[in-house]
Amino acid sequence: MILRKLRHVWKLMANNKLFSAIYIFGTALALATVTVFAVVYYNSLAPVYPEYNRPKTAYISHIQCDEILNHGMSQSRLSYPFIRDYLSNFKNVDKMALCCDIWAMPHVQTENGVPDLKVKVTPVDTAFFEIFNFDFLAGAPFTPQEFLSGMKVAVVSEQTIRDAFGPISPSEALGKDISLDFQKYKITGVVKEASQMQNWSYANVYYPYTTLPDYKREGYRPGTGNFQVIYLTDKLGELKEEVAETIRRYNTGNDKFNITLWNQPQSHNELILTDNPLNTEPFSLWTYLAKGLGLLAILLLVPAMNLSGMISGQMESRISEMGIRKSFGATRSVLLGEILWENFFLTLVGGFIGFVLAYLMFRMGIGSIFGKGDSELGPLYLSASQVFAPAIFGFVFVISLLLNILSAFVPAYRSLGKPIVESLKEK
Repeated sequence: MILRKLRHVWKLMANNKLFSAIYIFGTALALATVTVFAVVYYNSLAPVYPEYNRPKTAYISHIQCDEILNHGMSQSRLSYPFIRDYLSNFKNVDKMALCCDIWAMPHVQTENGVPDLKVKVTPVDTAFFEIFNFDFLAGAPFTPQEFLSGMKVAVVSEQTIRDAFGPISPSEALGKDISLDFQKYKITGVVKEASQMQNWSYANVYYPYTTLPDYKREGYRPGTGNFQVIYLTDKLGELKEEVAETIRRYNTGNDKFNITLWNQPQSHNELILTDNPLNTEPFSLWTYLAKGLGLLAILLLVPAMNLSGMISGQMESRISEMGIRKSFGATRSVLLGEILWENFFLTLVGGFIGFVLAYLMFRMGIGSIFGKGDSELGPLYLSASQVFAPAIFGFVFVISLLLNILSAFVPAYRSLGKPIVESLKEK
């Protein structure tokens, strides 16, 4: 049955090459755009490697310190002393990790004759590797003893190993020294490459922040520094209350400075979806969904209207065919179903091409348009599994159905509504 329908559609495509080509190409462009959005949001929000704990992860990324007397103000990351003294040991936290924000990207001095490689580094603690579940291809994270001693050890991504040392296996890299701006770090582990879309966990090199000589330094004003806090919690609401009470007590007992954390700690989804990077306003999921659905409607309606016009023209050329089939007993619902099936097959072909186009668009760096990735690190890395994930495939499949219905149903229904005699007159 299905094979017979496919042969019928293939015959129609052969007889209407120009229409089929334009329809498939238009559908491919529309669904490629939808796929790009789906990939971006899926990889930013869903539990994916290595951020499988996203549903339980919360963050504090910024702080504001106001001077009460002279009205001076600073907004920045947080200082290590402030985190240690005020944002640790909450009862509603299962795990807590710190990472230091390094703005400058150091260079790796390579051994394979290529120019020095610019890399993203993230100084972290041992708990970082407990919250983010990296796949270690060789070795392991640095130990608590190495961390507390401030030893210059590092966990390095697989791609960085190949770029720095050439075609060696991850196990061969263990024990080697990787040179970051001529500072040598002994490699203790090699991890599977992540994507730049995983903003919190992505880096080329991870090493203990205890190797930084001034990591305990307070900023110009209390609380300000270079650290971010990552919590693992099942009780975000209770944790927010604990943090708010701690900040309230700090401000009550301080007549010189006033600390603001806004709505932090925030869940992963809140932090990613908010339009305000400093989290100064409460996040509204419904407001965000309204914007997203509006954008999706535009992405679907514009191509649907264009495709609908094309189908209307094509249906005019097939009115006599429909009239003949009606005269032999074919019902309106049967003919409508066949037309929808024909167009759905073309939509699926266009959807597959759209998937490929979306993948190529990511390889060419379109992720930077969405604020994902870093141009200094090269094109945004995405594995095929991240683009062709089942959830993304299912979403685009549903969108294909909607596009098919929006573009084909109305012109087909109107054309099939004509009486048999009028349809045969069109011959």
